[in-house]
Amino acid sequence: MPFVPAIDKFHIIAHASQAVDKVRRLERKADPVLKGLRWALPKDRTKLSHERATDLDRLVAQSTTKRTARGWLYREQLRDILDRKQINVVSTMLQQWCTNVLRSKVGPMTAVAIMIRGHFDGIVAWAQTRQTAPCRALIH
Repeated sequence: MPFVPAIDKFHIIAHASQAVDKVRRLERKADPVLKGLRWALPKDRTKLSHERATDLDRLVAQSTTKRTARGWLYREQLRDILDRKQINVVSTMLQQWCTNVLRSKVGPMTAVAIMIRGHFDGIVAWAQTRQTAPCRALIH
């Protein structure tokens, strides 16, 4: 059985956060309402001020029309999936997440789904052991 280096949650979520910011920047050109959310989107919702949390809630309520909102929701779903400990559940949910994201029209987030599919075994290995390999140069 070949060695499969584990890819940890931190790096995956960092890529997803960068993708959400790219979506926000693209969408902000047409929608100035997104301007004030640059620093709120990457943070954990529980650590936001009441005002910023309310702004974020307003954005998420528009998930049918705002790609930024859908990107943020995809990142939060990914975070939830990677918090789970049952390997078969993580594997199944991660496959379904990738399928959903690839079908979406959230361009930068599709790159994250492609990256996850390329490193799928390593991500599942991390979910199982919660340990990473010494080499971090696997994710680009």
